[in-house]
Amino acid sequence: MFCSALIKTAAIAALGVALGATALTDRDAVKSSSGEAFVFVSSRCDTTSNGWAAALRDYVIPIVTASGTGANRVRATSQLPSGLASDVRIVTNDSVCMAAYNAHIARDYAGDTTAIKSIALIQVGATRYVLEDGRRRAGEWELLDVYDASFRYLVSITR
Repeated sequence: MFCSALIKTAAIAALGVALGATALTDRDAVKSSSGEAFVFVSSRCDTTSNGWAAALRDYVIPIVTASGTGANRVRATSQLPSGLASDVRIVTNDSVCMAAYNAHIARDYAGDTTAIKSIALIQVGATRYVLEDGRRRAGEWELLDVYDASFRYLVSITR
């Protein structure tokens, strides 16, 4: 029987194919036809244009693009710049993703990398990042963290 705790991504992907991997579950597990789960983390960030990160991007775009006094107050509170919809992008660079992931894990989970497997990360302009880990909440609201370009935490906003 095959048992695995942590194996490099490439080895797991090859093994999953060899054992007849048939389904993706959660964001980071592959199940074989026998139902055995294999750990599979291709990246710490969701980079899909129609998934979790896209929903985060679509939430932030109106904050960035809105005009008026109220919109200016929301941006000031959230420390996000005003801009165009095209200024809000899903992060696809693995090194940028890992820097954000590591800063977030260090700050919110005392460095425990088992607490959060993946994040959604978007870049807003040249100086801001918005991160969602799917776990942090304030009552019924999800917490989104805003970081600067050096991944220093600035503020949390709710969604």
